Amino acid sequence: MGNDSSTVMGNDNSWLGKASVWSCITGVVLPGGLFALVLVNERLLPLETVLGAIGPCYILFVILELVALGCGIAARRTTTGKVGLVISGLLLLYPAVTFVLLVLEILGYRV
Repeated sequence: MGNDSSTVMGNDNSWLGKASVWSCITGVVLPGGLFALVLVNERLLPLETVLGAIGPCYILFVILELVALGCGIAARRTTTGKVGLVISGLLLLYPAVTFVLLVLEILGYRV
């Protein structure tokens, strides 16, 4: 009932900041856990299955970090939004650098 403009205007994005942080954490833990599960059962699975698990885990990581980045951008005025934005932005540097190095390798440049 106070003069809190965020509830009066309907701009309460704190849940987006929390979603950003949680999807950032999930984006690291879930693909890492799935890949660790495959590596633990490496003796039981053929090599093609183990190597084939790298791609889906990598794609899951990138998708969840992009979700975290988007939620962090939407909630950038909140503390949790800033935290999710910074962490997901730093974690997304890894796939970006990997992609650039892959393209340079395909084009024939020595890296």
